[in-house]
Amino acid sequence: MSNANSSLDMKISRETLRKISKLKRDNYSCLLIILFNCLIVAVSIYVCVVVSYIFYPLAVILIGSVHRVFANLLHETSHNTFAENKILNHIGGTYLSSYLVFHMAVPYKCSHMKHHSHLGDRQEDPDFEFHISCGLYDNSQPVHWFIIKNILLSMIGYRSIQYIKYIFKDRIFFDMTGQSDKTKREAVRERWAFFVYWAVLASLIVYFGVITEFILFWLVPMFTAGITIGWLAELAEHYPLPELEKESLFLTRNRNGTWLENFIIGRHGDRYHLIHHLAPNIPCYKYKAAHQALLNEEAYRNWNDMCGGIFTWRNDKEESLISFIIKYRDWQKTNPDSESFCTYLIQKQAS
Repeated sequence: MSNANSSLDMKISRETLRKISKLKRDNYSCLLIILFNCLIVAVSIYVCVVVSYIFYPLAVILIGSVHRVFANLLHETSHNTFAENKILNHIGGTYLSSYLVFHMAVPYKCSHMKHHSHLGDRQEDPDFEFHISCGLYDNSQPVHWFIIKNILLSMIGYRSIQYIKYIFKDRIFFDMTGQSDKTKREAVRERWAFFVYWAVLASLIVYFGVITEFILFWLVPMFTAGITIGWLAELAEHYPLPELEKESLFLTRNRNGTWLENFIIGRHGDRYHLIHHLAPNIPCYKYKAAHQALLNEEAYRNWNDMCGGIFTWRNDKEESLISFIIKYRDWQKTNPDSESFCTYLIQKQAS
């Protein structure tokens, strides 16, 4: 590593990590998140049905953003941060949220824990493997085509089929090879519970004669806006950081976009992914408090101040995901042997 790179201390003090680890879960915050997002769905449907279907595209986007939130609540459950009560932690993150968007707890947890323990490993990190299989790390393609294909065209479904396959493989039919017998039994039991759950829901949908409404206001948003938001959010969490970065702090990022982008794609702490990897035991509703504490750390502050949103940014210091990718590709051509693009950006701003 060059002297320039080594001059930056990118470690977070143990004292600060201990401080934020004391931010504890409760038994009501995630339930309020569910209620708030159910209200978004209800208002979206009401406006379309009672006022005008001219608002349907907006409803699709808003309901799709709810689907992202419901998937994230399973993420909370997998880290035991949905609720302090163990039963509520499981039910809230599954029956009340993620089952509605076809995510199951056991396969998701197996995959996600592997992601945490092998972050940035090409062979062992499932998320990194998926991005490689999508060709995201094929640097032979022009950067403008990369952005058109993986960001702009993804908003009209370009990556939907691949992402749907990944969801079903990773979060419903995850390969349990190598898992304990106990985990395998739990997966079988959950799969049966999941199918019974949806059999009951399907029966109720047919009984009340709301099949059309279910398709229009649940399935269409799920497989359009919901998929797009999920793809973009998960792209922004890590890409292209594992390719060259060695510092663990640089393997993921926060997203500091405008309020509208944060609301649609980063609601309820979804945009604080760096905090999540620094302290996975913190519930999403405590990320803002953790963020304020971490801003006292120079390493965190320097990296966070570089991070804009996916499309937007709040000041000239921040790089959106798009601008970051463009600058990264340009830098990579002229600095093939350098070890850290993030360090380069931070030092460039400081000079």
